[in-house]
Amino acid sequence: MQTETETENITLHEKLFIADFVITNNSVNVKQLLKNFRPSKRKPSLTRIMNEVCDYYSKDEAAVTPADLSGSSRKAETVKARHVYMYLGVLYKHTRTKSGLTVSRDHATVIHAKRKIGLRVEDPAALWHDKMLAAEVAQIVNNISFKNFRKS
Repeated sequence: MQTETETENITLHEKLFIADFVITNNSVNVKQLLKNFRPSKRKPSLTRIMNEVCDYYSKDEAAVTPADLSGSSRKAETVKARHVYMYLGVLYKHTRTKSGLTVSRDHATVIHAKRKIGLRVEDPAALWHDKMLAAEVAQIVNNISFKNFRKS
C-alpha cells in the first residue's frame, strides 16, 4: 500500500510527465509519448494494459471490467475502452491476433480499433482529432510506463 507522500509524488510526476508532451493546440502526441518514455526495456503485458485501461475507465459511474472488454456489450464506454486497449496493445508491439484474442475478437477488429483510435489521437491538426481522448490515452500510457518504472 502506498503512503500519502508516495501518492503525492506520483501525482506530481504524472502532471510533469504529461506537461512535457503537450504540443500545439493543447494536444498530446501519443506516439511521441511512447517513443520518448521507455523507462523499462520490457514491454508491458496485455494483462497490465487491460488492467490500466479498466482502472482508468472505472473512475466514472459506469465501471468497465476486464470481463466487459471481452464481452459482447456495445455500450459506448465499453467499446471505447476496448478500442483503447487494442490500440495500446498494438502500439506496445503485441501482435494483433494476440491483442484480439484476449478480448474475444479477431485481428481485423484490432486493425479497425487501431485505425479508429489512431485517427482521433495521433494527428493534432486533423479535423477529427479528439483532445479528450488523446489526453485519456496519454494518461493510461503514463500510468503503464510509470508503474513499469517503479517495478524495474
